[in-house]
Amino acid sequence: MCNDTARACTFDFAPPPRPVKPKVVDATEESIGSSGRDMGEMAEEGGTGSPELGRRGSEVYSPAPAQKRARWNAVASGSGSQRKEEERGEGTGKRAMSGLDILTSAVPSFDHLASSKYDPHVLTVVLTDDLLPIADPNDEVPAGHGEPHVKQISSDPSRPIFVIMNPKADTSQQPVPGAVALGLLRTFLRHHPSEYTEAHLLGLYHEHVHPALPILPNLPTDSLSPALLAMVLTTSMSHSFDTRSIAAPSYAVLEAGSTPLPENNLAGVASAVLELGVRPVNSSRSAYILLAKTVALAQLLGMHLNPLKWAIPLWEQELRIRLWWVLAIHDAWMSFLNSRPALIQANNNSVPLPTFSSLSEAGCTYGSASSDSAKSFIASCRLGLLVRRLQSNVCTLNVVASKSSAERRDEVLAIAKKADGLYDEWRAIASGTRARATGVNSFLIHLLGFRCMLRRIHLELEYGLGSTFTPGPDVLAPFTDCVNFVTRLTREECDGYYLNYASHILSSVTSSLTRLTLASASTPNQPAMDLLASLVRALHRFQTEYKWDIAVPALRRAAAVEARLKSIGEHEAVVTALRGGDIATPFDLDAVLQNMVAGPAPAVETEPQLVWDWSGLDWNFGDVIGADLGMPSGPI
Repeated sequence: MCNDTARACTFDFAPPPRPVKPKVVDATEESIGSSGRDMGEMAEEGGTGSPELGRRGSEVYSPAPAQKRARWNAVASGSGSQRKEEERGEGTGKRAMSGLDILTSAVPSFDHLASSKYDPHVLTVVLTDDLLPIADPNDEVPAGHGEPHVKQISSDPSRPIFVIMNPKADTSQQPVPGAVALGLLRTFLRHHPSEYTEAHLLGLYHEHVHPALPILPNLPTDSLSPALLAMVLTTSMSHSFDTRSIAAPSYAVLEAGSTPLPENNLAGVASAVLELGVRPVNSSRSAYILLAKTVALAQLLGMHLNPLKWAIPLWEQELRIRLWWVLAIHDAWMSFLNSRPALIQANNNSVPLPTFSSLSEAGCTYGSASSDSAKSFIASCRLGLLVRRLQSNVCTLNVVASKSSAERRDEVLAIAKKADGLYDEWRAIASGTRARATGVNSFLIHLLGFRCMLRRIHLELEYGLGSTFTPGPDVLAPFTDCVNFVTRLTREECDGYYLNYASHILSSVTSSLTRLTLASASTPNQPAMDLLASLVRALHRFQTEYKWDIAVPALRRAAAVEARLKSIGEHEAVVTALRGGDIATPFDLDAVLQNMVAGPAPAVETEPQLVWDWSGLDWNFGDVIGADLGMPSGPI
């Protein structure tokens, strides 16, 4: 009770975790008994309290005392899924649940707020209570939706996390988000000659995508929202040879019935994440706008904050961490590859890396191969940190203005050393002969391609943009690793999960090899030319035989450079390399490009490339060597 206003307190701070006692059951009952009233009051304003992603509901969840006692007793005895949560541990050890763990397992999900009559807005840092937003008395409040208020979601008394609860507009007369899109997609599948069933597509998703992209909880499919289910079905098509041909038309059908904004819950973030990774890439511009909206939604939901001391179930804590890191990976690669500002601030999020144990409990590991998929996801998060570091410390406007080329070159070398260390951890798997689990090849292409990009950036900073030099074996080493790995991919490995930036990365590697081939002022560099021919030849085979859309941008870039060189009648050896090398029956690259699953090659425009000189203009072949070869500059 507030002495000044004689009103009940707005915030209830949960007690600190009690020390573990010899009898875990007694300690559990004591912890819950001392905290149950506070958490029960927190649950009175919200939805169903169901720990299912995307479950809709509008009834207020306020269990009777008997129901509360039964639920807490089940938690205390470790029955059902709670026993599984008690057995969680890091590495080979296991830990007993603390009082905080028991408390967070006994309360409803934070995600239930999205199904309530309020829109939650999580505050990042509150220095003093007078900085908390207050409701404007002139604002109109929807009838029957209550008053705006602030609640506390964190059970950590030293760092409370507050949520602004604004009444949402009445949406009872509006269709369920995603229902129209899902209906259109199901109609398309029923009438398609291939007759792919929904069950078959879901099986493909859980085989190829879920182990490498763990953004769904380990729950039945019927618990997913319509929007998320529609994106799951569409995503599964890109990662299998049999269904890859209908991936693009399926997404077009889905897009026709989609709503402009995702749902205001974890299901909405998950469906947006899947849309960001759709293949083939529809438009880098629209993807960047969608990413901005999704990052904003995730931050309103507090996903940029460490949730491990929030009063929410353990499954949701870990799901929020995994979803946030997928967004961080998209933000790092999309902003870096397209030379755009990063949307996630490095100093304004506190989300820890996902743990292997959390991926195991999410159903992402079913054996040694699948455990590699889970490990590749964690490694992709670590790689995303290196990509973000490169952009923030080398490529941003302030860095370019304040640091010399030598300082930026030293930072590139430091990042390259980190990337080499990460590759050393995976070198045995990359060079091994056994089949790799889904997602591993995607991570390795991104890592190997990133090492090539670092080497290329270092060269441009050292010698100057477009300057001539003689590439030695050390310069070509990361390119050799990358090309050797890509050329050994099998059809089965092309069917696994690939993050869609792999296509842009392979295109950039192709571009860099062309640059290295013509870097010498005398004759083309033969080792670089051999690598270029091997890469183009392998990508052509993947596209024609496996319908691998990942290869399309690199083949388009090779065709564009080849056409420009042919127009001036020079460098015939390089032209041959750009068409796959000196083979008995050269393939008709022009005909291949006209029949690709992604459609014909554009006349002028292509995907953006890295801005090597960070001057605000995209790097292109003509600008770098056009002066030496007498070629007109322009995008290729």
